Amino acid sequence: MLLAVCDQPHDWQALTVLDALRVALRAAGIPVLRRIMTRDVTTEGQWYDPDSGGTGPTYPYTDSIVTAHRVLGGDRVSAGRSDIEAEFACLPPAPPMALGDHGELVLAAAQEIADALAGHPISRTLPTRAGIAITADVAVRDAMIAAAAQHTDTGAYLWTHIARRLRGRPRAEALTIAAACYCLLDDSVRAGIAADAALNEAQGTQTPPPRLALMLLTALRSGIPPQQISRAIIDATTRD
Repeated sequence: MLLAVCDQPHDWQALTVLDALRVALRAAGIPVLRRIMTRDVTTEGQWYDPDSGGTGPTYPYTDSIVTAHRVLGGDRVSAGRSDIEAEFACLPPAPPMALGDHGELVLAAAQEIADALAGHPISRTLPTRAGIAITADVAVRDAMIAAAAQHTDTGAYLWTHIARRLRGRPRAEALTIAAACYCLLDDSVRAGIAADAALNEAQGTQTPPPRLALMLLTALRSGIPPQQISRAIIDATTRD
């Protein structure tokens, strides 16, 4: 089933897209059972079948049974893309701290992150220390992704929080880890937004863009299945 959501002035464009999609899917051996058009999925309204002329009522997707099952399963449901983008917006920066011995800082940050993934609270300075650790060596960043892969829900939340407290290259790298975590959760929307935010942060602060963020965003936009991306992430971050 194909669904197009658009306002009336764009009906012809939506129909053109639906036509092209149906032809491509049928050529690939995938049957199209029905094509539906509607004005909105966030409020009550009407759907329209351009092939049969049939119509019927629509309801906000946030009130659907599918949504209820997702919420009960622990998924977050947002009203729109802007609400999801706000999840990655900057918060007041984490307090600065003296660098000290770099090796000790990395070990201490890694231990606190491991504790946080296990459910322990984090300190106010963890984002600062984590940002220093993941920008010093890409291997440290990859190790953080590998650790988060064992606690994907907590890892996605933790690295999103850390990223929001950072700026510049540390924020870009933390957003990249968050994007990887969301890929592991099969949440391609948040993964794409996080990766895009990482690249925007790098561009805005004139710092090197994380290659992994670019690779993730390219893979997501090219339609590679999230499960395939997840396997590639695990293989890349756990190899010796």
